[in-house]
Amino acid sequence: MRRIAAVVALVIAATLILSAQQPPAIDVSLFAKSLAWRNIGPTRGGRTKAAAGIASQPNVFLIGAVNGG
Repeated sequence: MRRIAAVVALVIAATLILSAQQPPAIDVSLFAKSLAWRNIGPTRGGRTKAAAGIASQPNVFLIGAVNGG
């Protein structure tokens, strides 16, 4: 019985010790310095007749291209 109580106490103590440790601090500024804006495409060549956007969806746009001969 004492052995079981000792094991339970050891498990509880280990759990408390491990949960009390703080993760290492991460310096976000070092990560941000390595980022740079770049064009990933697709490139749009040729003439554009019209362009329009949707106000409620800022990432959506429509382009009317000239593809005739």
